[in-house]
Amino acid sequence: MSFFDSILESLGVDSAPEGQFLKLTLIGNKGGGFCYAYLENVLSVKSYSPQEIAVCVKGGGVTIKGENMYIKKYCQGDLAVCGKIMKAERN
Repeated sequence: MSFFDSILESLGVDSAPEGQFLKLTLIGNKGGGFCYAYLENVLSVKSYSPQEIAVCVKGGGVTIKGENMYIKKYCQGDLAVCGKIMKAERN
């Protein structure tokens, strides 16, 4: 059983939703904030600034807030963000 499957099981969910869904991974800790965010299944970048990056995903959007952020990679639905990431929220 995969790690993701064990999380679904603990939440009482039989299986993951059909089709692509958002995957967000936060890595590292840099002075109280994460230093990398990796998002999968991004449809488009809605807005970008060093303090806020908003993206569109299936079923809505995600906003990442922080300081000195920049997009390291955006290719084929994958988005890598670097900087002092303080918050990621679904909207």
